Amino acid sequence: MHQKTRGIVLGFIKFRETSIIVNIYTESHGLQAYIVKGIRSKSKKQNIALFQPLSLLDIDAIIKPGNEIHYFKEYRLAHNYIEVLTNHVKCAIALFLSEILQKILKEHTPNHELFNFIWEELISLDKIKENVQDFHLSFMIKLSQHLGIGIFSINDYYQELNMRVELDEMAYIESVIDLNPIPSHSSIRVNALEKTILWYQHHYNNIGSIHSLDVLKSIFH
Repeated sequence: MHQKTRGIVLGFIKFRETSIIVNIYTESHGLQAYIVKGIRSKSKKQNIALFQPLSLLDIDAIIKPGNEIHYFKEYRLAHNYIEVLTNHVKCAIALFLSEILQKILKEHTPNHELFNFIWEELISLDKIKENVQDFHLSFMIKLSQHLGIGIFSINDYYQELNMRVELDEMAYIESVIDLNPIPSHSSIRVNALEKTILWYQHHYNNIGSIHSLDVLKSIFH
């Protein structure tokens, strides 16, 4: 059967000589895997950019119930990133978000509210001009609320993680939760992000280390 849907690319692996298997979080079926044949050949290699992490696609696919890997009939960019590809700060944030989403989005069932949230946030990252340095923490906090592990106040950190939060970190985190981030030193923002990652690691035991965190630290310090 045909499946027309929007999809968010999470990543791909090489398959055989010239093909890839790409993991896409879809609006209609959750996480799905698709094989793209020949895309690493010399004649088609430029098209592989469509499957970089966080690419937003419109997809027409051939789905066979019971199969783990499916096939595209057609695919195209639904949003052409500009600043996510050219702004080094936004590039680093996108790298971080793609790693988080790859580790968390495992369900093969639709969640329209979660999908729409991620889709709109990624477009927002491409367009925003102010408070870019707060975007990833804001995203993580809002994402937690869509995942059912919600961070709704600073008390959540205390009650579940039993960790100490300094007053300046507390004020910053609360301001992000309230969607009105206050100016803060880079070390405060990094510490707040690390505590939020611990929150995710507490709820997702298999999430492991976040390697792209070091890239963010180097950008914001």
